[in-house]
Amino acid sequence: MLSRIAETLFWIGRYVERAENTARLLQVNYYGIAEAPVDFESQEMLDSLWLRVRAMNDDAAEFDTHYASVDERSVVEWLGHSPLNPVSIRSSLTSARENARSVRFHLNVEMWEAVNRAYNDLLTGGRGGGDLGEYCTSTREACHLFFGIAEATLPRTEG
Repeated sequence: MLSRIAETLFWIGRYVERAENTARLLQVNYYGIAEAPVDFESQEMLDSLWLRVRAMNDDAAEFDTHYASVDERSVVEWLGHSPLNPVSIRSSLTSARENARSVRFHLNVEMWEAVNRAYNDLLTGGRGGGDLGEYCTSTREACHLFFGIAEATLPRTEG
């Protein structure tokens, strides 16, 4: 039983980390395009920048089954909000919350609240309701809050 709980706790951390990394990837590309000194005259050039982000996840075949083209809208939907993509922010936070719920009595209250709040705020319209940059910042802050709480409140000396 202890190994099952330990594995679940491990995967909570991995899912939260994955959500943070995906948010960082989207945000870097979003701000890179917004701050680029280049004149983007063609939509093709912009879409090629989003194509690079899509290519980083090695899920092109799966992406292509759901979207006809690679553009900002489709890549943000796929990596940020799609429940069909296991590495999307939405899927990662959902998996983290479900795992946390299954071992809720083995987590401290603050850790459960951090995961649950991130899920509720970001996936049901709260903090994530603005533009992509705001959504990614809120996701990263929620993930940092979770890891900060874990670092500060979990006992390290007990076996």
